[in-house]
Amino acid sequence: MKRNKNKIELTAVIFIVLILIGSLVYQNRGFLRSDIEAAKPVFSYETAARYTFETVDGNILALDSEALTCMSKNGHKQWDVIKKTSNPRMHTSDKHILVFDRGGKQLDAYIQESKLWEFTTEHPIVTAKINSNGCAAVVSYEIGYKGKVEIIDNTGELLYKWLLSEDYIIDVDVSPDSKYFAAVVLRPGSAKTTSSIIVVDIDGERKKGEVSFDGNLIFSMKYQKNGSIVAVGSDLLAGISPKGEKLWTVDFEGKELESFKLGYNTSSVLSFAGSRNNSVVQIYGKKGQKIGEYISDEEVGDVDIFETTIAAAEKNNVVLLNQNGQVSTKTPFNKNINKLLLLSRHRIAIIGSNGVEILKP
Repeated sequence: MKRNKNKIELTAVIFIVLILIGSLVYQNRGFLRSDIEAAKPVFSYETAARYTFETVDGNILALDSEALTCMSKNGHKQWDVIKKTSNPRMHTSDKHILVFDRGGKQLDAYIQESKLWEFTTEHPIVTAKINSNGCAAVVSYEIGYKGKVEIIDNTGELLYKWLLSEDYIIDVDVSPDSKYFAAVVLRPGSAKTTSSIIVVDIDGERKKGEVSFDGNLIFSMKYQKNGSIVAVGSDLLAGISPKGEKLWTVDFEGKELESFKLGYNTSSVLSFAGSRNNSVVQIYGKKGQKIGEYISDEEVGDVDIFETTIAAAEKNNVVLLNQNGQVSTKTPFNKNINKLLLLSRHRIAIIGSNGVEILKP
């Protein structure tokens, strides 16, 4: 009887050990896989070329001073548009693509290679964004004013013009329903840096609301699907209501922000400098709650997010994380990475010094 009891106990121990080993293998399946495909080069250019890259519909967009080129997620060329610019910039939203010449006066909106509209400003363009309806906001100058925002409808007609005499405009965005726009403005002349986010009612031609951030420089913001705004600055991440009221803030508490990606209808990802030549990647939900963290062994150069998947470019690896910061895959990559673009949950475009490679971890 005692021998049978020992046998049962031994069997139970072996069973538990097998479960633990199986769990460990599953959790680290990204490290243990032998079928990870090598990165596939799909696009090359001279090191000194001035390209800017974005994604649209899971495809890669490459813009230089000569043309706008679209490549599929497999790296096949889909189409291109000849477009001459000196300082090429673009912004995408859903299927819409906005191309402009920073310091120039021309904007063009596209869906794929078909031009929807074009617009010419009177003064040089600072920045511009387009929403999923094809409505755009463009920041430029006006004589006698510090800044100007022009709202262009989805036919290329001027819908509204907003002038500021005392504040500089840092960033701008249009709400998904095209009823409002928001601008990040910098207040000069004070003892400490002060920036504000102002929400403007386009139809009513009036200011809807304003949130000030004393001692903080807000440098990027993004409208969300529900009309709220997520903004990031030198020392904080913030949520703003559709009415222009502060919803929440996350104080960086002195941490140095290295890179970030504001998600659309998903989480936002921030990468901070670590204490041992590494980085700490933190993930924040739609209400400002911290939902995940990843402490890297190396410095993280760039981050991106697609739905609930996060990509981080380490010095020698490309890492995929879930929203809790847990590693899904970690793929060695020993080339310089300027930018990461998540095309899907399992496909990454790696922008290097002289080319683009597709990685399927």
